Amino acid sequence: FFSKMLRTIQSMTLTFNPHSKAAVSFFELVSRVANKPGNPKCQLEDHWITTDAPPSIDITFETGEKKKLEFDPNKKISVKDLVKIIDVEREAVEIKEILKLEHVKQENPFLQMAEQYKERQKAAAKKAAAAAAAAMDAETSTSDPKDKKK
Repeated sequence: FFSKMLRTIQSMTLTFNPHSKAAVSFFELVSRVANKPGNPKCQLEDHWITTDAPPSIDITFETGEKKKLEFDPNKKISVKDLVKIIDVEREAVEIKEILKLEHVKQENPFLQMAEQYKERQKAAAKKAAAAAAAAMDAETSTSDPKDKKK
């Protein structure tokens, strides 16, 4: 799961007080997974602070989009909560990228023509397959019954 979460993340910086158990655990988990094939390019950094400043996570996605997540230090947050929050942010960025691509397709007449060509090719292939099947059916139904006895 962590490798999927990290797949679209270029870098992640966690800033936290070492007394924040969830932040420390989260960083340990993510830093182990970051070395796996899911996203070996993902850069992870940790900044330990000694103040009561809220823990935060700065994320830079491969798209260049940046997010800063800050957490209330008075509220207890778990590793599972951190993972969910980051995964929601990751999915939002992925959806934005998909929508941008769809928007580009709609504005670019060449991409539209390419899509239309693909659809026509698919339709022609289906039509040819149906015609071939019909011809085979016609051939087998009109064959001489004497030939079948031989």
